[in-house]
Parts: sequence; C-alpha cells; structure tokens
Amino acid sequence: MEFLDKIVNTYTRVIRKWNKWDIFPREKLYTNIAYFSIFIVYMEISFHIIMFRNLPLTTIYPILFSLSLGTLLGTACETFSRDVNRRFMIAVTIMICVLFCAEVIYKNVFQTYFALFGVLTVASQAMDYLNIVFSTIIRSLFPLIFLFIIPIGFVIKFSEKFINDRQMVSLTNLCRAMGIHLFMLICLFIGGREIYSPFDLYFNSQAVDNSVDALGVMVTTFLSGKNTLTGQTGATRIAEESPVNNTRTTATSLSARNTTPDIFRTAVDTSPNILDIDFDKILSDSGYDKNVASLCEYIQSKPGTNRNQYTGMFKGYNLIWITAEGLDKYAVTPEWTPTLYKLATEGFVFTNYFSPLWYGSTSGGEWANLTGTVPNNGSYVAMEKSGDLGLNMLFTAGRQAARLGYTVTGWHNNDYTYYNRDKSFPNMGYDWYGTGHGYIPEVREDSGKALWPQSDVRLIDQSFSAYAGSEPFMTYYMSVSGHVEYNFSGNAICRKNKDRVTGLPCSEKAKAYIACQMELDLAIQKLLQKLEAAGLSDRTLIVLAPDHVPYNDMDLIDELSGSPKDEINAYRNTLIIYSPSMRQPITVNKYCSSVDILPTVSNLMGWYYDSRMLIGQDILSDTEQFIMFPGLSFITERCIYNAKTKTVSSFDGCVVDDEYLTAMKKRAYNWYTLSDLIFSTDFYQYVEPQMPEVTARTEQTAAVVPHGRTGSGRHSCR
Repeated sequence: MEFLDKIVNTYTRVIRKWNKWDIFPREKLYTNIAYFSIFIVYMEISFHIIMFRNLPLTTIYPILFSLSLGTLLGTACETFSRDVNRRFMIAVTIMICVLFCAEVIYKNVFQTYFALFGVLTVASQAMDYLNIVFSTIIRSLFPLIFLFIIPIGFVIKFSEKFINDRQMVSLTNLCRAMGIHLFMLICLFIGGREIYSPFDLYFNSQAVDNSVDALGVMVTTFLSGKNTLTGQTGATRIAEESPVNNTRTTATSLSARNTTPDIFRTAVDTSPNILDIDFDKILSDSGYDKNVASLCEYIQSKPGTNRNQYTGMFKGYNLIWITAEGLDKYAVTPEWTPTLYKLATEGFVFTNYFSPLWYGSTSGGEWANLTGTVPNNGSYVAMEKSGDLGLNMLFTAGRQAARLGYTVTGWHNNDYTYYNRDKSFPNMGYDWYGTGHGYIPEVREDSGKALWPQSDVRLIDQSFSAYAGSEPFMTYYMSVSGHVEYNFSGNAICRKNKDRVTGLPCSEKAKAYIACQMELDLAIQKLLQKLEAAGLSDRTLIVLAPDHVPYNDMDLIDELSGSPKDEINAYRNTLIIYSPSMRQPITVNKYCSSVDILPTVSNLMGWYYDSRMLIGQDILSDTEQFIMFPGLSFITERCIYNAKTKTVSSFDGCVVDDEYLTAMKKRAYNWYTLSDLIFSTDFYQYVEPQMPEVTARTEQTAAVVPHGRTGSGRHSCR
C-alpha cells in the first residue's frame, strides 16, 4: 500500500506542476489529428518495448497504421461542439488505453494475446476471473503506468487545449488517412510474402501473437473486426509443402513394437485409414467453392495414416472420455494421485505427450482434444460458434459413436451453457448435462450459493447411473475441480483436501494445486469402482487428457518438476488411454499432442474415419512424428524448433538445414489453415453423405463384446 500511495502522490504533484507551467498554450497547437496520431504511436511503441523488449523493423507497420487511424479519429473529433469533441477525445483515449492494458493482463494470465472481436463471445465469463485479473493488475503496475495512468492523466488535463472550433469533416484529412494506409499496404507488399510475414498476417492468416508482434495491437484489432464482419476466420492460404526425405530411424518410436506379444505379429492390415471419397462430387456440391477446392487438393495429396496392430483393439467397447481441467503431469504421482498414476502407467504409456496452450485456453484445449484440429487463432473461438453455426462435426467421438447406436452423453459440473456448450455439444452428438440441466451442485450451508469449484467426485456420483445401464455407451466428462485459482481461501476443493497436503515440502500455491488434482483422482477412483461393481470394467475404454497446463501459474510447473522449463517443455503432459482389460502396459515414446487423441481413439475403436481430414495423427501408426505449438514452434523426427527464441535442438547432434526447417514451418502453418478452412467451409457436410453405411450387423458387432476381450476378436490386451 505504501508503494501505491507514493505513486498516487507523485502523480498528483506532476499534475499540479502542469497546472502552473501551462505546458501547452493553445496558440502552439496543431490539430486533434496530431494528438491522436502521437498518442497511438506512443501506445504501440511503449507496448512493444514493455512486452517484447525490442523495436524491430516491422514496427513501421503499427506506426503507419497509427498515423492513419489517428488522422481519422482526429477528423472525427472536429465534427461536433467543443464540449462534445473533448468528451469524444477522452472517451476514445480511455478505450484505447483499456485495450492495450487488457492485452497486457490477458497475456500475463493466458500466456497469449487476444483478438478483441474473437473473444467477445466469452466476454461475459470474464467475471469468473476477476480475482485473477486483480492480482495480475498488481503484478503489472509498471506497464499499466505507461499504458494507462500517464496517457489518461495527460488527456484529462490538456484535452481542452487540443480542441478546435471547427465543426466539419475534412475530406482532405480523410484522403490523408487513406493515403497513409495505402502506403502501409505498399510496404507490406515490398516486405515479402513468406508465411507469417507481415503481408501474410494481414491478408492470409491471423495468428494473434505473431500479429501483435509484427503489426501491432490496433492492426490486430482491426483485422479481428474485419473478419467478424465478413464471417471469415482469417486463414485462407495453404502453403505449398516441399517433400522431405525422412529415411533415418528415429529413437523416439513406438517401443511397444519390440515387446508386442506374438499374437500381434500375425498378418496385420496396414492399408491407409482413409475413406473412398468422390472429391469431384464434393466440389460440385459446394458450388466449386475455392476454399473447398483448396481443401480437396491438399487432402488428396496426403497418404493418410496406416492401420496397424492396434486397429479395432477396443472395437465395441464402451468409451469414457475425460477432459481434466488444468491437470499437469507433475501432479500425477503414486503418492498424490495414485489412481491417475495407475492409469497412466498401466495402459498406453505416452512418454512424450504435450498439451499446447491453444487459443481460448479451456475451450481451445477441449476443442483440440475432441476434434483432432487446431482451434481458431484470432477469429471467433471455435467451441463457442460451432453449435451456433450448426457445423457438421462428423468425426467427433460423439457423432461416430452415435452412428453405431451408442448411448452418447456429456457431463460438466459447471453451468451447462458455459462456452455455449449447450449448443456445441449436442451438435457433436452428445445429450448434454451440467449445472442447470441435470447436475445438482453442492451449495454453501450459510448462503445457499454453489461452491466453487464443484467436486468431480460429485459429478461421477450423479451421472454414472444415467448411462451405465445403456450399453454400448460413450460418455464425456469436462471436469472442473482443478480450476484456478489455487489457494485455500477461495477455492472450495483446495479447502476440502487441505489436510492431505499440509505436510508437503512445497509452496502454499503448489499444495493448493495438488489438492485440486487429488479430487480428480478420487473421482477416477470412484468411476473405476462403479465400473467394476456394474461388471463393465473389461469392456470399457477410458481416455483422459488435460485441457491445458496451469497457465496462470507457470511457476508451478517449474516448482513441481524441480527445474525451469522452456516454452516447449513447459507443455509436457499426461495422456491416459487405459482399459482394465489390459494386462500389460504399452509404452509409446513417439512425440504426440492433444490433436492426436481423436484419430488415435478412432483407430483403436475401429471407427470409420478419414485420417487425411484430421490435423492430428494416429499416435500408434508408423506416421512420421510431428507436433506443433502456437507461433510455429514444432517437434519432428529430427529436431525441436522454438519459434520464440528461433533456436533448433537436433536429436542426433547433426545440423538441421534451412530447407528442412522451412518445410516443417509450412506444415505447421498449414495445420492452422486447414483447421480453419474445414470449419469455415463446413467441409464435413460434403463428406458425410459418402460415409460407409452402418448396417444392423455392424451395430450388433459394436454392441456385443466378449467379456474381457477386445471387440474385434483379433487382439487381446492380456
């Protein structure tokens, strides 16, 4: 508090001195245009220095846009009376300052920037993060002084001196604004058109972090608004990928191949996991849409992933799919979370699994888990709009299971409308339940208000009987016990499990975080017990993956892991694919990520799907390893590339040539574009009519599973 008092007192003294000195006498002023232009340039440069610690050559683009926008705003500020114009100047200044400060706070909370119109659909949920926002503001006082206090104090004190008496719109000024903007566009053309260049970010794709860095906050906001008005996602260009020879044997392969029982070594169908699709008909049905044509051309150029000895391993099994809120691998230990540890080490053991922090945090991570594609980065957030738009979600687990006659339900122990899930999940094939529709929350005895967060154990207790007697079933859970903030004062789950973590040798925040994940562990323990009691264990597959790491407390990862993690390894995590019918673990050393879950599960379940039409890949196939992160970082057979630091780490110590890096950057770039185009064109609606017919015999095969064996009859996990 003393520090804040000093800031306020200093600020007051400065304002008083400005009053005495009369720094800006009216006769020395130019126009309102000068004020707005200088103000926005100041904001962009200050923001860049504070957040990026540099001023690259690309800073010319936000400066030019600032001059153009400043000219427009200055002209608008000469339209009305002096009093109205002054209020307009102050109001616009405050709004721009709030936008820049919001970017700082959002970055410090979610580890990414935002595009304004892309997050408006979830703006009402900001109230849930008020405590986090306030604590972040305290931690961000230094940048907020430069981006809010100084400009707001300046405009309130001196705006009177910037106001002209004219009440007209100058066509000359409008032409100047257009001329400056045109000059900026010319510079974009001259500056090159490679992927994620300023030209590409402006015209072809909007990756928010890259756009804020190269084009500035105001251009990113402008592009977000333009895409919202036109209904575009911003991604339109598919880069031409160069063929790359990958002949070397990788050490990060599927190690289970060397320990597979002899029963797996019989003849196995290794044909591509693709469908017989008439792409000419798709083009015709789409009216020869150019974006659909680009997708068809690209998809046909891909071989798809091959079937393997694990194809159909769990055919006909019940499926329980869980997205674990905020789970991190370092919380999965035999002491803290023994049930999670058991599942992570006795089923498929993924030693190199990553959960990148996709745009939209929980909704983005959940989208990647469930759709096998990357969520939109800078336009509308995919989860929120998919239901509103009625997009075809053909290959999601809910839709695939429903085609086979499964009972499909989804459950969440929070508001069932949150992130528009009441629309998006029915659209993905689920009968959707949550608080307000099927789930009864635990409430405080004194106030009757719902506890926050809710218990995942309570969620299992309330939901299990609703589907357990309706085989085959596919059930999805979105947990909430692991939600931020991690403390013992405001988090009900932390308080509930406080006694279990009191003696742990770590910080209070780390103890609170572990306490949250202990509740998830108890919920999974309860789920396994119920499956066993109902005689369902040996014919049920469990899939569990986090939506993201604890992004608001990245220092937790360092503390729990025992060492600092870089921008790549901070996102190492746990993927669980487990059935009690498995008698031995299968270790998978292949690098993989959240978008790979859906194709992997689809292959294990023996579902009809086209591996070319998902961005992720079947982890258990012999496909070349490739995973990507926001901003064009990636991991391949050969190396790890960190786009933020622009460093390459080779696995074998050999130099990775620029040609290979360029090819891999294009592949990562295309993953974003393809994900956007698949849903912006509603591509799956053209594919669904060509799906193989599901016959009564197929449904019977899916529904009747020999107890304790895989549904295909070819494999056994025992």
